[in-house]
Amino acid sequence: MAAPIFVHAADLHIGAPLRQLGKGLQEDVRQQLRELAGKALTNLVDLTIERGAEFLLLAGDIYDRAEREAASQFSFRTQIERLAEAGIKVYITHGNHDPVSDDLVTLVKFPEKYIKVFGPNQEEVVEHTLRDGSKVLIAGISYWREDVTENLVPRLSRVVNDYGTEDVRAVIGVLHTNVNSPDHDPYAPCVEADLRNSPMHYWALGHVHKRSINPLGDNRFWAYPGNLQGRFFKESGSKGALVVPILARGVGTPEHVPCDVIRFEHLSIDCSDLAFDNPDREIAASCTFPDSGGRPIVARITLTGQSNVALQKLEKMNEREDILIGQLNGILKAQLLGGGIDSVVYNVQPKIDFDSLRSEDTLLGDLLRALDTADLVALYQEHLRGIDSQIKVLPSDAEEIRANILSDLVPRLLKLT
Repeated sequence: MAAPIFVHAADLHIGAPLRQLGKGLQEDVRQQLRELAGKALTNLVDLTIERGAEFLLLAGDIYDRAEREAASQFSFRTQIERLAEAGIKVYITHGNHDPVSDDLVTLVKFPEKYIKVFGPNQEEVVEHTLRDGSKVLIAGISYWREDVTENLVPRLSRVVNDYGTEDVRAVIGVLHTNVNSPDHDPYAPCVEADLRNSPMHYWALGHVHKRSINPLGDNRFWAYPGNLQGRFFKESGSKGALVVPILARGVGTPEHVPCDVIRFEHLSIDCSDLAFDNPDREIAASCTFPDSGGRPIVARITLTGQSNVALQKLEKMNEREDILIGQLNGILKAQLLGGGIDSVVYNVQPKIDFDSLRSEDTLLGDLLRALDTADLVALYQEHLRGIDSQIKVLPSDAEEIRANILSDLVPRLLKLT
C-alpha cells in the first residue's frame, strides 16, 4: 500500500506581475503570458487532488502584497473551495509579503473547516488525523509584521515538545524563514543546526525561491519548494511544489513536481567558431532549449566566446538588436512554444594572437614573457586558499586554468594600452 502524502508549496505571490518580459516580445505575447501565469495556482490544486494528498502546506507569501487586493483573495478562495470539496485541508503560515497585521482587511470568507491559518506571533501545534486514522503534528506561526528578525525555530520546537510527540507518524514545522541564504532578506533567520536539533521530521519552509531539499538523517528533511511560478530570469528553470511521503515514523524523500506554466531560461551561445554570414540563422541553430514540458519559454541569449568576425558584425548590428530578436523569434517559434526571446546580450571578446603579442618589444610583450615563467596555477591556488582552505586545484585542470587567466587578463591589459 502506498504511503500517504502531503504537498508542500510556498511563495505563491498571488497578484504578482511577471517582472521581465523584454522588449523582444510582442504585446500580444506579453498579454498571453501574463494571463497564463495565474494558472500555476490551479496546477498546484490539481496536483494536490490528483495525488490524493492528505493535506496541503503553504509556507508563507501566499499573496504578493500585504493589502491582498480583492482579485487575489477571490482567486485564492476559488482554489481553496476546490480542495474543500475534495476533503483536503490546507495549513497556512504568512510571511514577510503578507503578514497578518492588525489593520488587515479580509474581503472574502474561507471554508473554516478546511483551512487552518497559524496565528500571528503565536506558535501553535495542531494534530491532523490521516485517512487511515494515524496522526501527524503540524506546528506553525505567521508573521505579524514584515520585518520579523527573530529566530522562530526555538518557539516552534518548544510548543511541539510541550505537546508531546508520542503516537504520531511525523512532526512537521511550517515556517517562512531564511536558512543562511545571502540572496534573500534575513527574515526569521536560522541555521541548519537549529532545524537539526528540533523535534521536527520535516521543516516545510518558504521565503527562498530556489528549490532546496536537505536531509537531516533518519527520515528527516528541511526543504524549500521554491516559488510556484518564475517571474523573471533570476527565477529560471522548473518551478512548483514538493510531494512528501509520510512514513511510519518520519517522512520520505520529497519529490519536486512542476506547477509553473511559463519558463524563464538563459542560453549561452559560443560564437568563437561561427562564420556570422547569417547571424540570425547561425545563432538560432546553436540554441538548445531545456525541456519545458510544453510550457512557453521566455529566453535571454548571451553571445560569448572569442571572435573578431563576430565582434565586427555585432558592432554593426548593435543598433538593430530589435531586428535580430525579431528574426530569432521567427526562426525559433516552434521551440519557444508561444514564448519569445527577451533580449540578446553581447559578451563576445576579441580573438587574441598571444604569440604575436608575446614577440613584440612592448610592455605587454614583456609582461607576457614574464607570465610564461610565472606559476599562475600556484598563484590561483593561493587565491582559492584565502576563500576556502579545502579547495585544491587538480593537476588535470592546470592548463585550462592558465589559459583562462590569460584570456581574462590580456583583454583588460589591451584596453589600457
